[in-house]
Amino acid sequence: MEEEIKKMEEEKNKKEEEKKKMEEEKKKMEEEKKKKEEEKKKKEEEKKKEEMELLEYERIQEEIKFLEEMKEKDT
Repeated sequence: MEEEIKKMEEEKNKKEEEKKKMEEEKKKMEEEKKKKEEEKKKKEEEKKKEEMELLEYERIQEEIKFLEEMKEKDT
């Protein structure tokens, strides 16, 4: 009987260890997922920034072109 109890306790401890490992693995996966989401967000922000810079550059180029045309008309 005592042996049965000991065996059951060992089994219980084993299951608790497995559960703990699973929880740690889950936590690790969640942290990795969060990190990937942050990287994705950062890349999207960089892309948006680059697009805004390009639009600003194009706007400035149009303005320069317009001013050059106005200058040519004046001369």
